[in-house]
Amino acid sequence: MKKSKMTLSIALGAIACTILAGCDNATYSPEGYILTYTNSAGETMRYTAEDLFGSYYNDSGKVSTMFDSIYKVIVRNYFTSENAGYAKYSEILKNAKNDVEGVKSTAEKNADTNSTSYDEEWDALLKSNNCDNEEELLEKFIYDRELTEFNDQFYEKNTDFLRDAVPSAVATQANPTNYEGYLYTKAPYHVRHILVKVNDSGSTNYWNSTIDESNAIKLYDVASALANGGQTFGKIAQLNSDDSSASSYGDLGIMDKDTGFVNEFKLGIYAYENIYNNITKTAAAASEIAMNSEIVADYKAVGGTTIAKIPYGAFVKLYEVRDVTKDNQNRDVNDGNANFYPRNVYFNKYLNKHYVGVITPEDVEEGSNDYSSLAGFKDVDGLGKVLCTSEGQPILVVRAGTSDYQGIHFIVIERSPLISGEVKGTTLSEYYTTKYPSQEGYPVDSNNNPKQTYVNFLNQDVKAYKERATTVENKIKGFDTDLNKFIYSKYVSEEKIKFNDAKLEEAINNWIDASKVKKAFDADISWEQTWDSYIESLKVQNNERLKLIPEVCAIGFKTHTGADWADGGVCYDNKNR
Repeated sequence: MKKSKMTLSIALGAIACTILAGCDNATYSPEGYILTYTNSAGETMRYTAEDLFGSYYNDSGKVSTMFDSIYKVIVRNYFTSENAGYAKYSEILKNAKNDVEGVKSTAEKNADTNSTSYDEEWDALLKSNNCDNEEELLEKFIYDRELTEFNDQFYEKNTDFLRDAVPSAVATQANPTNYEGYLYTKAPYHVRHILVKVNDSGSTNYWNSTIDESNAIKLYDVASALANGGQTFGKIAQLNSDDSSASSYGDLGIMDKDTGFVNEFKLGIYAYENIYNNITKTAAAASEIAMNSEIVADYKAVGGTTIAKIPYGAFVKLYEVRDVTKDNQNRDVNDGNANFYPRNVYFNKYLNKHYVGVITPEDVEEGSNDYSSLAGFKDVDGLGKVLCTSEGQPILVVRAGTSDYQGIHFIVIERSPLISGEVKGTTLSEYYTTKYPSQEGYPVDSNNNPKQTYVNFLNQDVKAYKERATTVENKIKGFDTDLNKFIYSKYVSEEKIKFNDAKLEEAINNWIDASKVKKAFDADISWEQTWDSYIESLKVQNNERLKLIPEVCAIGFKTHTGADWADGGVCYDNKNR
């Protein structure tokens, strides 16, 4: 079938008839009258759409129904007048018929299971699909499949746009509806981590967490491996991470605003990018992860105006005192209270913090060891000398947990969405390609070699590349729950749709604008509530940390020396001796 050059002209009468009759091919009068009434005297009265349905314009529910009807017209016409749609129609019809047969089969099974009649079960299934008969059910399944195919084809033709579109002050030819694409809207991060689980009992033990000897050893093993160099972050993750990401070198995939990571991890990264990272904080302030000034002030009040700093010496101390649970005379201290074990004193003071931090080369005791000569410590703008990967990426550290685990995350941001230019020769759009190496369209350098992207980051086989490309594809494909509104607006801007009723067009446009405003408002409220909840938990943490057992209690644990161990001192051992 030849591609149609005709535009689709829509009047309110057509939509109203569709709404009232439930039909697909509404008719209307070209003179603007949709109904005439002739009385017994032979007098004819003519009614326009405005006469009968004018109140619909001010009812968002009815406008929404009219929009759905318009969209149905768009989709149905695509499969009768566009080559790409028409070519798929026979397959759609075949599958829709199979869907009907599937419902019939279900009715038969249900009748056997429920000891009812086939007709009863068939009628129940028709009702559940909002249909009265088999013909309507077939039409429903045809449209359902048409809608899926329509959206899939639209996506395939517009993948790059849906990923990359950035709104501007005014509409442009390239972006006539000022659409906001996936990268702009969801701010995806590619992240990796090493999780060291600890056997503490809960996330709210802000001052009195307890870990065992193996936890202390594991934390030191990870920190020392990172500090001493010689192994990549990925290899250390593979050997040490206490979750399934170990098999993929610590790779956690794509984290965006919809990803359900714990607040300490996700918002910790966002706080780092907004407040502490000199490279990204300007861009962050204008992005979708921006913290407004009030949130920034609140976070700084609990998290600090500078990023939390964990001395590397704390990990060394954890290892040194990993098994110390008794004094020099092999006696229990303070009735064997584990909170006084040196490893727990050091853990609570330096690592039991639910705001994001970095590891510095200092020791825990002033004037002691300086670890800055270790290969893993590098200068980072705005942070000073901190522990980094072999490629110079700062390693963020945060305490977090859920009902399933408690632990310490060592986090690396492999790619931030706030750096849109090239990183290692790859732009942000290229990094989130939906193609895989050897496939046409995959990003290559000037020598035609595949660039490093999210897809080939782990250097796996073609099957794994395809899976990662599909992950990106699905992220882009599913991020916009209002894609139909954009498609509609695109059809209008391209004049594929023209309205005979200006009031209807205005009502639809106003409804779309109102929907966008409400969606943005709801998102902003949810965003602020998420931050407020996280910050409130940090306030509780900081108040609870006033109860911390002082470090001197760890230093004098075995000898009980110093005034702090005297009667009434903060470390006082109340056992009879």
